[in-house]
This record gives sequence, C-alpha cells and structure tokens, in this order.
Amino acid sequence: MKSPSRATKIVGALALALVASAGLAVTPPAQAAQNVVVTQLPDQTHPRVLNGRIYAIATAGDLVAVGGTFTAVRNGAGGSPDQARQWIFLYNKATGKIVESFNPTLRGPAPSTTGLVADQPGVEAIEFAPDGKSMYVAGWFTSVNGQSRQRVVRLNLDGSLTAGFSASVNNTVNDLELTGGRLIVGGEFSKVNQQPVERLVSLDPQTGATQSDFNLPLSDSRDEFAPYLQDMDASPDGNWLAIAGNFQTVGTVARNQVALIDLKPGGGTPRVANWSTDAYSVDCADVYDDSWVRSVNISPDSSYMVVAGTGAYVPNTLCDSAARWELPPTQSGDHLSPTWKTLTGGDTFWTAEVTESAVYVGGHQRWVNNPRPSPGGDSDGPGSVERDGIVALDPLTGAPLSWNPGRDRGRGAEAITATDDFLLVGSDTEFFAGQLRQRLAPLPVAGGLANPQPTAIDLPVTLNYVTGSQLRSVAFNGTSFGSTSQVPASTGIDWSAFRGGFVQDGKLHYFGASQAFYSRPFSASSIGSETNLSATVGYVDYSANLTPYDQPYGVAETNVATYNPTNGQIYYVKSDGKLMKRGYSLESGIIDAGEQVASGRSFANARGLAFIGDWLYAAWSNGGLYRFYAPGGEVDFDSNALVDSSTTNWSQVKGLFATPGTGAAVQPTEPDYSCSTSLPWRAKYWSNQDLDGAPDKMRCEADVNYNYGSGAPSDTNLPSNNFSASWTRSVSVAAGKALQVTATADDGVRVYVDGVRIINDWVDSSARTRTGTSGALSGGDHTVRVEFYENSGGAQIQVSTAVVDAPAAPPEPDNVAPDTGVSAPQLDDVVASGPVTFTGTASDNRAITSVRVAIYNRDDAANRWLQPNGTWGPGYAYRSPALADPGVASTTWSIDITLPEGNFAVDAVAVDGVGNADLSSVFRKFSVDDNPAQADTQAPVVAVTSPAKRDTVRSTSFTATGTSGDNVGVDSVRVAVRNRTTGDWLQDNGSWAPGFASRTPALASPGSTSTTWSLPLTLATGSYALDVRATDTSGNQSPSTYHPFEVDASAPDNQAPSTTVTSPAKNATVGSPVTFTGTSTDNKGVSQMRVAIYNRVDSTNKWLQANGTWGSSYAFRSATLANPGATSTGWSISISLPDGLYGLDAKAVDTSDNKDPSSPFVPFQVGNDQSAPVAKVAKRSAQVSGVASDDSSVRKVQVEVKKAGKGKRKWVTRKGRLRRKATTLSTTLAAPGARTSRWALGLDLKPGKYVVYVTPVDGTRNSPAKPVRKRIKIRG
Repeated sequence: MKSPSRATKIVGALALALVASAGLAVTPPAQAAQNVVVTQLPDQTHPRVLNGRIYAIATAGDLVAVGGTFTAVRNGAGGSPDQARQWIFLYNKATGKIVESFNPTLRGPAPSTTGLVADQPGVEAIEFAPDGKSMYVAGWFTSVNGQSRQRVVRLNLDGSLTAGFSASVNNTVNDLELTGGRLIVGGEFSKVNQQPVERLVSLDPQTGATQSDFNLPLSDSRDEFAPYLQDMDASPDGNWLAIAGNFQTVGTVARNQVALIDLKPGGGTPRVANWSTDAYSVDCADVYDDSWVRSVNISPDSSYMVVAGTGAYVPNTLCDSAARWELPPTQSGDHLSPTWKTLTGGDTFWTAEVTESAVYVGGHQRWVNNPRPSPGGDSDGPGSVERDGIVALDPLTGAPLSWNPGRDRGRGAEAITATDDFLLVGSDTEFFAGQLRQRLAPLPVAGGLANPQPTAIDLPVTLNYVTGSQLRSVAFNGTSFGSTSQVPASTGIDWSAFRGGFVQDGKLHYFGASQAFYSRPFSASSIGSETNLSATVGYVDYSANLTPYDQPYGVAETNVATYNPTNGQIYYVKSDGKLMKRGYSLESGIIDAGEQVASGRSFANARGLAFIGDWLYAAWSNGGLYRFYAPGGEVDFDSNALVDSSTTNWSQVKGLFATPGTGAAVQPTEPDYSCSTSLPWRAKYWSNQDLDGAPDKMRCEADVNYNYGSGAPSDTNLPSNNFSASWTRSVSVAAGKALQVTATADDGVRVYVDGVRIINDWVDSSARTRTGTSGALSGGDHTVRVEFYENSGGAQIQVSTAVVDAPAAPPEPDNVAPDTGVSAPQLDDVVASGPVTFTGTASDNRAITSVRVAIYNRDDAANRWLQPNGTWGPGYAYRSPALADPGVASTTWSIDITLPEGNFAVDAVAVDGVGNADLSSVFRKFSVDDNPAQADTQAPVVAVTSPAKRDTVRSTSFTATGTSGDNVGVDSVRVAVRNRTTGDWLQDNGSWAPGFASRTPALASPGSTSTTWSLPLTLATGSYALDVRATDTSGNQSPSTYHPFEVDASAPDNQAPSTTVTSPAKNATVGSPVTFTGTSTDNKGVSQMRVAIYNRVDSTNKWLQANGTWGSSYAFRSATLANPGATSTGWSISISLPDGLYGLDAKAVDTSDNKDPSSPFVPFQVGNDQSAPVAKVAKRSAQVSGVASDDSSVRKVQVEVKKAGKGKRKWVTRKGRLRRKATTLSTTLAAPGARTSRWALGLDLKPGKYVVYVTPVDGTRNSPAKPVRKRIKIRG
C-alpha cells in the first residue's frame, strides 16, 4: 500500500531568540491567533526549496524548521548558491537566512537513501522542544549522523543528537504533538521501543521511553491493509487531542477516521472523549477505501476544530471538504454534525490552519463553495468561486473570504503554519500569487486586512421596512412603537424591488432587483451606491451557467430574508414557504452555496424578517407583526406571539431589517421549556426524516408509547409519512449502575445515554425491539435521548428505561510487559557438559504465551549466540522452552540445551499474548565443565500433603504438612502464603502486604535424604495458595510448588446459585452480535456464569461449540462477571450469531462449584431473515450429496428419494428399501450453521433412475416453496 502523506499540522510553541550557539532560550508564547487576514504577496527574503515537497513547518521565535522530501535549498536573495539539505533545514525568518550550522545527515531504510526518491516520506513532522535548544523530528528515516535512529530523533540546533533521548519506531511516523509533558507520536508503526504499539503512542519527552498510561492503540482498518494515523493536533489549552486516519477503533471505543481524545491535563489517564460523528464512516471513491481525511486542526481558543480531506465528489457527503466541528463542552456525544462545510466539487484538501480571522485550507483544489458541481462532479457549479490551491474561509460560517492569491496547484499545499508575523505555506510547486517562491511562501501579517465579524442587534431598535417604493422606519423598544416616517437618506432610491436584508459592518446587504444580491453603505443619515455582489464576487459556473450571475441556487428565488449575527447565517424564504438558512461572509459578500432547512413550518405568509436578540420578528400577510423565540437561530414556530397590528399594515411590507435604537428596552419573556415529573419527556417533531432544522413542534409528554398506524403524531402538523421525532428526559441512577433502554420501533430508532449511543438501528424496518445498555454511570441524573424516524407505511415507537447492573467494561488494551525469572542454573554455577536444564518463572498481568531462552558465549566475541541449528553466530537467536501452564498469568518453564565446556550466560525473555516482551530480561552467567568438581547439581523435591490441593480447610487454625527429598540431604523448606483474592503475601508479623515473604517450617529429619515438614497456620476464611520450595545441603533449590486451597470454618456450602436473564427478553428479536446480560446470586459467592446457545431449528447440531461451529454435545462459554466472587453480580457476554431461532441456556456456578440446577432457558430470534435457502444436488456413486447456501445460515437439509418407473412402492427409505409413502430423510451437514455447507445422505441405492427432492432449511425455518428436484442415475 502506498504510504499516506500527512496533512501537516500546526507546529508552534516555543520562542527562540537566537540559535543554540548563543545559549539563549525564552518562554514559549501562546499559539499565534492572527487577528487579520494575511497579505496575498509572499515575502521574497525567505529561503527557496528547490525540489521535492514540504510536509512540516515548525516555528520557535525567529527560527523556522522545515521538513519534507527535498534535498536542495538556497537563501532567498538572488544569486545565492544551492545548499544540500536532506529532508530538513533551519532558517531565521527575521533575516531570511538558512542556519548553516544545522545540517544533520538523515538516511532512509536500507538501501541507504541519499537522493530524492518519488513518494518517500522523508521528514513528516517537527516539534521544538521545551528547552528551547532542540527539536523533535520524525518521519521515514532510520539513521541520523551515521547512528541508528529509528524514525524519531531529538536534535540540537547545531544538528547533533541530543543526549539522553532514545526511541525506536518500526515504521513511518506521520505526526508528532508535544503537549502536557507528552511527546505523542502517530503513524503506520506496530512497535515502539521493541514493544507492540498500534499506530499511536506517548513518549517521555526527555528520555523517549513509552508512557504506558497513554493506552489508545488504533485498530480495525477501513480496508484490507493495516490501520494508520494520518494527522493529529493538540488543543492550545492542553485538553484535547484530535486525530485522523485509517482506523475504526481507538482503544476499545468505536471511532471512524476521526476521534477526539481527552488528555486529562489535571493528571488523569487519557481516554477517548465522548465526541463522535458518523460523517466520516461513509465511503468516498474506491481509491480512498483506507482514509480520505487528511488534516485536523484546532482553533487558537480550543473551542472547535476543522477537518479537511479528499475523496472525490460524492453528493451529500464530506468527501473533498473542509468542515468545522465544535469541541466539548459546546458539542459532545455521538452522531454529531458539523457547524459548516465547504466542498471543492472534486479536488483534494490536504491541510488546514485555523487563526482568529481565517481558516486557511491548502490542497490542489480549483474551486470552493461548490456543493453542486455541473454536470455532476470535478467541475465548477452555481455559487463556486475559484481558489487555486489555497483558500481563506470565514471561521464563523465557512464562506470563502475575498483573499485569493492563487498558487500552482501541483499535488498541493500540505503544510501551513501561522506565526505572529507570517503565514508559512509549504507545497510542491514554485509559483505563489504569480511570484516565484519555490515551495515555501511566507505571507506577512503586516498589512493584512480585518475580517469583520457580526454585531448583535438587540432592543431597542429602529425597524426599517419597505412599503411600495419607500423605505420607512419606526422606533421599537420591545413593547411600544414610535411614529413611522420615511428614512430621510432613502429618498430618491426606488426600493420597490427590495426582498429583505440586514445591516452589518456599516453596509446594507440585501436581495434586490434583477434576481441579484447587493450591498451599499448605510446609516440613518447617509446611504451610498449599491454594488451588485452577485455579479462581482467571482461566482463561476462556466460549464453550465445554471443560475443568474452563476450565483448559488436560491438567491434569485428568495422572497424575504434576514441575517442572524449569532451564527452568521442568512435566513430566507422561497416560493415553497420553507424557512431556509445558509452561511455568508460579511468581508467578501459571498453566500454559501449550500442550503439548510431552518424550520419545517411554513413561512409562506412572511412579508419581512428580522432577528433582534434571541427573537425572530416577522411581518405577516394578515397585517400583524409577530415574534418567534429563536435562541442560537433555532426558531420555535409555536412560540409565536402577536407584537403589533396597528402601527402599520404589516401585510404590505416587502422587507424588514433592524438597526440599533436608543432608549430603554423591554425584553420579551422567554418560553419555559422545562418538563414536570408527570410529563418528563421533552418531545420534538420534524416534518423530515433527518431531524433537520428547528423542530416543527415541541411539547412535554408522559411517556413514549405510540402506535401511529398509517397516520401522524397528533397535534403536530406533520405528514403521515416522512417525519422524525426525539424525546429527552433525565433518569436518576445510583453510582455504578447502568441505564438499559428498550425500544420498539417502525422504522428507525437511535437511543443515547449522556450522548453515548447505545441503540443504533437507523434503517427502514417493520416493528422490532432493540435493547441497549450504558456503561457504569456516576450517581445522579443522566440524560436519555431517543431519536425516531418514519419513512412510509405503519409507524410506532415504544420506549422503556430501567436501572440495571452495569455490564463488564471491555478490557483495556494490554500494554504491560511480563516479568521473567531464572531458577536454574544459579549465578556463577558450574554445571556438567551435555544437556543443561534451564528452569524459571514468567508472570504477566494477563497471560504468558512464550519464553525466549538465548545462550550467550562469553568466550567468543565474534560468534556470541547459539543458533537454532546448534552452531554459534553473531546474530541473536533463541529457543522456546516448554511452559507448565501456557496462557495463564503465572507459569514455570524449562528447557534442556546441550552445551560444550565453556563460559556462558542465559538470556530469558517472557512474552505475553499480545507480544509485550520483558525488556528487563534476566541475563545470568554460568559455566560448563566436562568434569565439575563433584558438584551436587541435583535439586531436591518438595510436596504438600495437607491441605490437599484445592481442598477446603474447615478450621481457621490448622497445620500445613508435606514431604521433601534429595540425593544428598534436605537443608530447609520455605513456605510462603499468598492471598489469591488480594494477591498479598503473609508477612512474618502476621500482616499482609504486596511484597513476597515466607516462613521456615520445622523438619522432622534435617539433613536427611527424606523428611517431612510442618507449619502451623492461622488464616481467616478466604482463598489462599502455598508457595513451597526446598533447598538441599549443596544449595540446590527445587522449583516452586504452587498449591491453592480454601479456608472456610463454616459448614460446607451445598446451596446452588440462581440465575436470571435480563437480555434478551423472551422471544425477542435482536441483532448480531447479541449481548446477553443477567444477574446471578448465591449465598457464598458466584464464580462463573456459563452461557450455552441452543439451535431451535437443527436438533442434530444444536449446541454452539467453543470454536464457533455447531455440534451435538452441550458446550458453553463463560460470561464476564461484573463482581466475581460476590453474592450477587451482573454478567454479560456478546456472541455473534447468524439469523435464526435460538435458545439461551444460562447456568451459574458458585465458589463451591455448586451449579444452578434450574438454569433458565430463554428463546430468542436473531435478525428477521425471510429469504429461503437454496440447494444443489450432486451424484457420487451411491451417495446423494450436494451444496446448500443461505444469506445467513444453513441449519438442515431434508431429502426425499423416489425411484423412477412403474410400481406402487417407489419411495426410498434410509436403508434403501422401497415403500408407498414418502420418507423424509435427514442429511449430514459438513458445516452446520454456515452460510454454505456441503450435505450428504449415505444410501445403498440399487442401479437405476431416481428423482431426488431436496428441501434446505435456514436458521429461521425459511425453506423454498418447492423442493429442489434432481434426476440421478445409479449405474451397476
């Protein structure tokens, strides 16, 4: 797979007054905000990059570090000589001069790369270090200055390696972020510092060591190749890390292409934030199956981010777009939508840089503001404007600003960084704004222009309105009006074509004559000449010219309009009466070409509109002036109230706009949207399927239990089809509990708890029930939100909530390395030549899967390591010993290795189930001698006789006893007691602590070859283990004997546990994977929950086996217990099942191994499969066989065989005899439950012709209307 090129992030942070040789470092400044739009003409003094591409630009004070794929640069002054720089250089932006002393030698993977190679990543990311004297560099390289440095390095400002920092990454690094004491690294790697780490890791900035508390690997690629991180950005306040790339899971949380990480700057463990969107889960063009997001960048105030990408033109998606997303606390939860988006119509955006005044987006785009290109992609369209390779967008609305320097497009601008005095743009082309500026364009802040932002209009105001051809005005304080009069400065101007507008930035922006949009200077005393913005802002639609002036759709058709200063959007009404909205730039006069529904209710009778404070005022066709509550621009139609009907005949108004007034204001009373305990659900209804725009109706409701049939919700003005609704309420939950929501819906339903989606079935369907459960919640009120849509036909929605035990949280990814111990030989032991027995221990937080044992030759400096074939060589090699208990958390190991006489060392490394290796491996020296001096090397043996292994001791005071033997003599036995519940060890003083401690029992015959031992113990009721080891008189030690047992002074526990199942409900229909939940109780404690799945269709292969196949024997899986060992615990397990009819057999087991004899059996159905399977018949000798297939699962194949010809007895029995009546014969399936399975029926058929009738049956008992009929012939 081709390596992805990252959309270069903002790097910025620390200021440097002078290069390191001056020895000065200064306090880092805040992220550059830039309160103006930079100038269009690039500075000519900065260096030129003569080949390749720029991927990274980092700044610190006057220093600029540039990284990419280039190999040659020069100073900007004419006649300057070329200078060789491999992938990175440093310059001073105050002087424009390259720093000559900084010239590190970077080389790529073997074969060593010194020249320019197409598509090589080179340097991908740079961050200046907090010390002000060094920088972090990352990318594709594997050596720096002739020393191995795997893809991440820290360099001093003279190009030398920084001492003390060392990190190793096994594949390309695409980005770096330095924030909050972390150096966060992302890319295509799978190992960091020799340990498995998937694509995202946090390193110690001083040492390069892995920070294990940052445990958020990226997994689940969107295509068949490995996942990777493409780009990331940390918020300036240190709270958030935005990431993008080819992944569908971050840590254990589902996130597609884009995710937000809560960095917990107060000291907590970083976690995936409660913030997600489905917008990036869709597919764009096939070539972008992996990832089509290229850049994420967070605003200087940390309140929002902009995501930019590629993907080709795909209507109604974010392919080839830049979009703004609000960050918490403004926006949180799942299924979020962008604040705005701009589309290119078919070209790539590579990177974005957010400043206070503009969002700069680079790529190889030709147009922006192009959601509907003509004739359907990769061309301009109504409302599009030309912005070759770079664009400045209004941060509030996403509408293009007038800034348009243009650049050679090439592959694109892939690095943009803002400083206090420049916007630095890096690319792969040579011309910017028509000037020769090879690949690096520094655009000065000095001389830049302001981007005016909206000014709120609130009471008191002057209401300006048009009647006939006059512009009139009247003072209004919220309740009373002054006298109406003609606006003095408006005389001599024909206002008859006025269609609505607004005053901002000293101008009246308005829809007027000739189907156009205009602006003109405006004040109460002076009105300037108008400018036709439709004709002058630069709209292009050369290929089709579908609208007047090539302006956006809807401008010509607008009847009334206004502007909301809160969100910077124009609200307008066309002939269909819908209230629509779209973004607008006050600076450029460009209208967003996209249209959004603002309200589904009809505004066809509006004659003028004006936003004043949180209210929308409307002149209406009945002669009245009304106001609607509209906080944030969300218009509540049902809140409308008549304000005036006598000041003027408002039905004759042809447009309305407000300007600031004087005097005291009387503010309207806001509606009360709170709901009572008897009507706890806050309901909202929309006349579309997407909950789009302001709701048509809002009210409080008692519950959500509706069967609308073929009609619509009552008293909502909704259509009977194509509507949507939401219901929201608070539910009180005890700490540690969970909320479970059950929803029955026709058609789609989504359910959220505190914004986290727990049910997602947003598809057309007949009525079916879905259940979702939240994770463990904090104590207090939590918000449940239900979303529902109806397409056509019948409609219903029923919702219930319950507080339940929380399901077990999924285990965190394992990034903890195991520990290794070597028991024999001991340090400096001398052992006999021949087979040498090596033994040891290995332990892990989860499971040990292997141990690597390597033998090091201390006598041969050239051939240090024992190879697998028994020879010696320079390369490290190892062998794998046998594990006593593979796959458990603690085990012993042993291996025999034949060695000659000499001096050696054993190197032992334990490895766990995910590949974490013990990097602090044991390295123990020993020697081998052909004739060791009568050394006793035989270890003693030791055993425990009482208590018996896994027995229960019925007294808290007892004596542990055992035996020990040796070929020479037993010197001592040591006994350690471990609490298996807490993991603590019994100390000498009778207390318990994590540190290992042991006691020495009395020996009956010390020094003899055979002896017994005994140790009195007093232990409370609990689960324990004895760790016993013997030492002989020569110092040899036996392996540890691990001996578990229980102490319980109470009577034996004969009481069986009980089991209940909470999900799925009896006879419920669920989706796959199926989450089974319930509770188990016992008088002592629950130790296991066994879950077996029974197939109700196939009586032969009726039990789901551990390997996922189906068989005749009972088999179970162990569910996860919320509180193992407790007397009451919740349990849960998820199992993937094909569509079919099943039964759940659930059986609890207590800590005394009692099993629930009355295990509940819950029938349920997976899916709603109504498609019948198909079958084919083959003939092989006397065996009837074939293949059956289904869209979900084949459960059985039934066969009837009829002999051709005359005679009354034609139907074949299983033994091959003939009878008069048809006999249904069951077959044997090769793969029961699979989508496709071979089937066979062994028959002793005599030669002749037969007709075979085959009926396949799937998991939901679907079968074809008629059996498959096949003629066969058996030859003699």
